[in-house]
Amino acid sequence: MAETERRWYDEVEDLTARLVRIDSVSPSVERENACAAEIREALAERGVASRTWSMQADDRKIVWAMVEGEAVAPDAEAVPTVLLLGHLDVAGVQDYGFDLDPFDPEALRQHFLSGGGGEAEGENERVRDAVSGDWMFGRGSFDMKSGVAAQVAVMGALQRGRADLPGNVLMVTTPDEEVESAGLMDALEPLIALRDECGLDLVGVINSDYTAPREPGDDSRYVYRGTIGKLLCCFYVRGCETHVGEAFRGIDANLIAANIVRETNLNPDLCDEADGEITVPPVTQKVRDFKARYDAQTPISAVVHCSCLVHGWTPQDVLVRMVPLARKALSDANRRRVLTWRAYASRQGSTNTLRDLGGGVYTYRQLYEAVAQRLSREGLEKELDERTFGLIGEIRSATASLSATEHDFLVDQACLADLDSRGRSDVIVRTLVDIADRERVLDPAEPTVVVYFAPPFFPPVRGDAESQLSRAIAAEVAEGDYGGVRFRGFYPYVSELSFMRMDDPVYANLPILKANFPLWREGTEEMDEALKQETFRVPCDLIRELDCDVANIGPWGKEAHGRGERVQKPYSFETMPELIRNVIVRLLKDAAGSW
Repeated sequence: MAETERRWYDEVEDLTARLVRIDSVSPSVERENACAAEIREALAERGVASRTWSMQADDRKIVWAMVEGEAVAPDAEAVPTVLLLGHLDVAGVQDYGFDLDPFDPEALRQHFLSGGGGEAEGENERVRDAVSGDWMFGRGSFDMKSGVAAQVAVMGALQRGRADLPGNVLMVTTPDEEVESAGLMDALEPLIALRDECGLDLVGVINSDYTAPREPGDDSRYVYRGTIGKLLCCFYVRGCETHVGEAFRGIDANLIAANIVRETNLNPDLCDEADGEITVPPVTQKVRDFKARYDAQTPISAVVHCSCLVHGWTPQDVLVRMVPLARKALSDANRRRVLTWRAYASRQGSTNTLRDLGGGVYTYRQLYEAVAQRLSREGLEKELDERTFGLIGEIRSATASLSATEHDFLVDQACLADLDSRGRSDVIVRTLVDIADRERVLDPAEPTVVVYFAPPFFPPVRGDAESQLSRAIAAEVAEGDYGGVRFRGFYPYVSELSFMRMDDPVYANLPILKANFPLWREGTEEMDEALKQETFRVPCDLIRELDCDVANIGPWGKEAHGRGERVQKPYSFETMPELIRNVIVRLLKDAAGSW
């Protein structure tokens, strides 16, 4: 669609600005529900009725609406239906500081027009974009309120033309995507019920999450027929603590953790390649030790969280690569300790030698099974629950009356109250190591590394180039005037398309994933409802039941989750909604046999 035409532009620009002005940083019931209400209002203004489902853990609303086509064949066994998927929450805004309102697009543009507060290369680019007038700034402008705004506009257009529409279009907009996608996972069951109740044939899912330049200078626009997967690979490091004045008596957990970061971070050997496309290498998302306060002791333990993106690798494939790197990190730390002692001892005139402390690297499953042989599986599970989940309610109710000393003790023990799911995972592993020490499965005098997975988990989806949805997109891109859109395989930034379909290799490898995922709990019927919400799982069987073809047609912009987040208006406000609308119509006609 030529960017000089404006069939959608003003409408999508206005809708995007309306949504950006709402602070919907997740998680927040009040903020996210305010955005949900605005989306419903915008749909109602276009004659589209909407309803909501509620998340299980709280009262955050999942918005859904359906345009029902009136040109459906009367003898159709099921109504061809396209699902438009999006999320209404946004990432945090700490990077804006105190001087900028992240939800005021025009004030942000004026800020960058004036020089953006600095002369860095990125800020110069922001200045150029602000001067052009073709960009809207603000948290959520790009990820992904412009995508939701385009979907609302498309729903309104299809509602007006439903007399000629040979199928339905269902729009679902969720909270919590920026945290753990709990909103979408909670939407799966009512979505399947709606599908079955209304006799819908879900012929394709179009997500409208952001798209961006793949490298510096890349000006291409992208559409994707699959999505990358993500595993958060974690390393719990138990060192051998010592006084800082006796540094060589033990081994610092942070030294081992630093080596793990060095081995994994930006390691090109950890890039997964499939269908001629390659993932970016892993990056570290968190490194910390478990000391609650300053003292002269070296840290007893530390954790590393490493983001691992995959196209076809299974959890087993990731473990096969990560465990040897952890062994190398531990070995290098031991070697450094011995070698530096030699240099230090020489300067002291000492002839004493230092032995390697040894130690071992385990997957969570390996250590769990070793301890279970001593305690029994039931006994170990009971103790883990009592020492982790069982403390949550007690701690939360007692915190207000605790003395400072008691409160510090609880923090130092890293109890689960007020920790997120990654923190809860770390505590479960830490508790397992403590039990393994007690039961002499591990030697407390030796360092230990445990490799495991923590939330979130995004399964990769390998898009089918021959599906009806892919063929409809390819034909529309080839025939339409969309400025040279490129149609590729894997959406590279992680998306909720991961929960619309589960490929066979991923499903077959789930037992290994679950066994090495401490927080993944199934069969929680006997657990207290509040504590059940502290666990994690992906509803894999529901995803398999949906089994939808997927694609991402989203806005184009720069710096998602960054201070300069912005969306390019001509493509995102005009070309993208036109492409979405035309693909929907083409796909429904193909599915109905009327194209």
